[in-house]
Amino acid sequence: MSSAEQLEPNQLLNRAEQLLQSGNDPDALKHYQLLVNFPEFSAIAHFRLGEVLNRIGDISGSLQAHRKAFETCPELMSKITPKEFKHHTYIYQAPIQLPTPTCPLCQQPGSEHSCYNTSTYLDFAPGFDPVRLWLFCTSCSHIFASHRPENLEEILRVTEMGTLEEPDVGACPGLGQIMQRLIAESNGLSFFEVGVGSGEMIGVACEFQLEASGIEIRPDYARRVAETFSIPIHIGDFLQFNSDEKFDILCMGDVLEHFIDPHLALQKAADLLSKNGILWISTPNFDSAYCRLLADKDPMWRVCEHLHFFSFQSLKKALDKAGLKAVRYEVSSKYRGSMEVTCRKKDS
Repeated sequence: MSSAEQLEPNQLLNRAEQLLQSGNDPDALKHYQLLVNFPEFSAIAHFRLGEVLNRIGDISGSLQAHRKAFETCPELMSKITPKEFKHHTYIYQAPIQLPTPTCPLCQQPGSEHSCYNTSTYLDFAPGFDPVRLWLFCTSCSHIFASHRPENLEEILRVTEMGTLEEPDVGACPGLGQIMQRLIAESNGLSFFEVGVGSGEMIGVACEFQLEASGIEIRPDYARRVAETFSIPIHIGDFLQFNSDEKFDILCMGDVLEHFIDPHLALQKAADLLSKNGILWISTPNFDSAYCRLLADKDPMWRVCEHLHFFSFQSLKKALDKAGLKAVRYEVSSKYRGSMEVTCRKKDS
């Protein structure tokens, strides 16, 4: 009998947690494997097994463990999330999900890449499956979610993101520098933002005296920004937006990863650009220095609303397909691990 097997369940859990914190995954794994045999600790043990197995590359095992954790204890979120999280008391019910077995960029099959419990992130939204399996496309160097909610648009309209409850006013100076450059490069005055969120970017556009407007799928956010800056903010899906107007600057700040089909969104953006128009994109980059250094600690792996995790390589392929070219790449100062890419139409 091993020393771990001689421990009482509470002692076994404490020891497993200590090993986990110290980075000793192999020994922690052994302790959690013993803990699953005790009903009162089984759910937590399976949750931890899911995390450890993901880190050591057993993605199928991680997926099974994370699912078992919720099956064993539907109230798992109350045990693993802070009380201030809105979903802390959410009781798990398997949501209706639609599979995405092939890469949305090139339709090639994806292989298992990683698996996470997304309820540990502040902005988990009921209706999403809290067990997120990411798939990897070797052809595009692109990572995408294996499933998405059947009623995705409805979920997005009725939920609010905790990270957007208050405007990030500290980001305005950095956004001002970006805006100044975009104005100079486009030599234009019309500005359109896809996904206005809390309004920082479009607010800066107003400060620069641009003719600003935008669209937001969440009605409350749209109305708040429209009232604050006295500008038109459309409510709804960007893909359904119709306008005869062409824009000199079009911004998609951390929204592209939310679309089911990013290519359609990019094509729509390209169609709305004026002849010398600029498209500015910010999106998380799994190939960024930040993400690679943090590995599985990067919170972007756990954002349930993100259906895609781009690399610069996969973004360039998506841009090319939409008739766009990247002309500038920068590391985001607002969102850690995100890339900021300025684009033009190929014929401009």
